[in-house]
Amino acid sequence: KESSAASDVYKRQDLQFSFKILEKLHLTFKNSEIPEIEGLYYNYLYTGYLLNPTKNKAKDLFEEFKKSEKKEERSIQVIFSLTQTEQFNEALELIKSETNRDSLMAQLGSQICIQLKKLDEAKAYSNEYFKKIDRIDKFSLEHAAMHIEILCPNEEESNLFIESIKENKLEINEESLGILTAFALSRNPGKKEDVLLKLKDALPYIKEDDDQSRRLISNTYSMVKEYEKANEIIEPFLDKSRLSPELYFFIENLYYSKKRNDYLLELLSQLRKFKVSKKHLYWEIEVAKDLPDWNRIKEVTEIGIHHFSNEIDFQVYRVI
Repeated sequence: KESSAASDVYKRQDLQFSFKILEKLHLTFKNSEIPEIEGLYYNYLYTGYLLNPTKNKAKDLFEEFKKSEKKEERSIQVIFSLTQTEQFNEALELIKSETNRDSLMAQLGSQICIQLKKLDEAKAYSNEYFKKIDRIDKFSLEHAAMHIEILCPNEEESNLFIESIKENKLEINEESLGILTAFALSRNPGKKEDVLLKLKDALPYIKEDDDQSRRLISNTYSMVKEYEKANEIIEPFLDKSRLSPELYFFIENLYYSKKRNDYLLELLSQLRKFKVSKKHLYWEIEVAKDLPDWNRIKEVTEIGIHHFSNEIDFQVYRVI
C-alpha cells in the first residue's frame, strides 16, 4: 500500500511537470504569430483535467476534442472524462457517433445507459461488448454479473445469457462459470444449496490478486443471507481506514448477521468521522439498545438531531 501511494505521488508530480511545460508552450504560441502545434492545446487541457477532474474541465476538453483532427485517438479519453464527471448524455452522444466501437467503448455505453435508466440500450451495448471479446477474464466477469443483476429481470433470462456466453465460444474457466452461475441462481431462494456448492468449488482457485472474483463471491454469499461467510471472504483484503463501497458492504453484512455487535459499533462510530448517514445512525442506536449502551445512544441521538433536525425518531430517543 505504501509503495502504491508513493507511485501515485510520483505520477502526480510527473503530470504537474508536464502540465507546466504544455502551459508555457501554449502561451508562447498564443502570444506569437506562429500557428500552434496540432494537439498541443488538447493535451494541455487533458493534463489539466487529470490533475483536477472537474465538470468544467471535462466540458472544455470535449469542446476542444470536437475541433481535433485525431478524434479516433482521443475519443476514449473524452468519454472517460465526461463519464467521471457524470455528464452521461454527452458521453453517450460521443459513443453513438463512433462507427468503429471497440469492446471498451461498448462496455462504457452499457454502463452509461444504466446510469440514464435506458435499459434496452444498455442491454444492446452489453451484448455488443460480449461479441467483441474472446474470453471472460476477471474484469469482464464483473461486467457479466452486472448484466445479470440489472439487465436480466428473471432467472430464465439469466440462464439464457450464460448460455449465450457458451454459444459465442467465449473462453471462460470452470471457476468463473461456476461463480457466475451461482450469482444468477442466488436470486432464487430455492436454489441456495446449489449456490453454496458452486461457490465452495470455486473458492480454492481464486488468486490473491483477483479482487473482482472475490467481490462477486462475497456478494453472492450475501444475497443468499450467508453474511458471515460474505465478510470472511473480503475482510483480509479490506482497508477499514478509508471509505469505500467494500467497507459499506462489510458493515451491512455485520449488521444483518446480528453478530460481532461490539465490532459493528466500533466501525459505525468510525464511519461517522467520514460521513454522517441517517441509516447508519439508526443502526448504531438499535445495536446499542440490544447491549444496552445508553451513553452511546445519547451520543448518537445528539448527532442525529444536529444533522437531521426534522427526524422525529431522534427526538424520541433523546426523551427515552
